[in-house]
Amino acid sequence: MKKRIFILLPLVLLFVGCEQKNTRQSTPHSTVIENTTAREATTDSKTNNESSATVKSSSESVSHTTSSSIVPSTTSSSTVLSTNSSETYASVSESTSPQVSNSTDLLSNYSDLEIEYARVWLAVMGTQYKQWLADPITGFELHVSKSPAGTPIDPYDQGSVAFPAETVTLSGNISFQGLVVYSSNHNGTITQYPVPSHWQHDETSDHPELVKEKTQKILDEASTVSIPTNTPEDIKQLIDVMVIDN
Repeated sequence: MKKRIFILLPLVLLFVGCEQKNTRQSTPHSTVIENTTAREATTDSKTNNESSATVKSSSESVSHTTSSSIVPSTTSSSTVLSTNSSETYASVSESTSPQVSNSTDLLSNYSDLEIEYARVWLAVMGTQYKQWLADPITGFELHVSKSPAGTPIDPYDQGSVAFPAETVTLSGNISFQGLVVYSSNHNGTITQYPVPSHWQHDETSDHPELVKEKTQKILDEASTVSIPTNTPEDIKQLIDVMVIDN
């Protein structure tokens, strides 16, 4: 029995020594692996943190830069638009107001009827009167006469059809300068009748039926004419040479 113990004891000691050696050899290796893993984890964490910080910093920088560039641009555009609008409005007001004021002042001393007569002549006959005004031989005057409703269209011959409404006759001082016979519609238009500047005695004059037919044709061919405001200078010029006959 004792012999077995003596034989087994060295074996046990040898076995224990090998285990301790293996343990000592394993421990440094494990420690190295653990330390390396820890360092790599730390490095990765640090890298991730730095990347996150860099992205965040870049994002904040871009956001700040974009905001800084947008806000002044918007403000500048608004300022420009506001300034341009104000300048345009001021320009329109400055250019329009004097024209309206001058037009009103120029005709303020004349009656509505005088202004109407001048406007009708300008709308139908134009401004040819100006050359007659400059002609010392013919000259020009705008004669105005009114006729009540029921006045014969041809006042010289029997059988004439009458005007259904009051009419106004505008004429120059010489027959070739023109004639305008109209009724006002009181809405910016007139009814113009194609009455001849003078009535000739012809074969129809002694036949009332033919006179009636001829004058009825004048009523049938009446036309509606719009009357523009025209320029105040021309209106004033015509009123200054206007002669109201009745």
